[in-house]
Amino acid sequence: MNTPDTPRVDLTPASTAAQLPPSHGGYERSDVKINALLGFFLAVGVSLVVAQFGLWELLKWFQADALNDRRPQSPLALSTPLPPEPRLQEQPLLDYSRFLERQHVELTSYGWIDRQQQTVRIPISRAIDQIVEHGLPKSAAPQPNKKPEAAQPSVPATK
Repeated sequence: MNTPDTPRVDLTPASTAAQLPPSHGGYERSDVKINALLGFFLAVGVSLVVAQFGLWELLKWFQADALNDRRPQSPLALSTPLPPEPRLQEQPLLDYSRFLERQHVELTSYGWIDRQQQTVRIPISRAIDQIVEHGLPKSAAPQPNKKPEAAQPSVPATK
């Protein structure tokens, strides 16, 4: 749609080459303004230096304020309650060796399990010898599987 007010532009390669300005040595001089770019980087650098100096002074002020603080400590900060059970082991290897020692004593010695019911503990080697000599103790033999009676249907079957 060309109207009389809009000029017709020809975009063929031959016509565009004729419309370009003459070359300026292989690069365009108007793309980057070096002065603006250098000014921006200079402003960022100065801002970083000022921010670093400000933070350094703020840190020194915080440290001086903490040294001059004369408020009493909270009573909660002075007491250190124990955490709930189970707690971490302070000496796990020592605890484990004690555990193994107790297990060894229980497995290799005689002792009472329950005096009221006359239940004793015997060494494991003695228990193995008794099983070899006398066999496993007899227990109540399970009843042979009986077939359950057939369930009576709730609805009479029709023939």
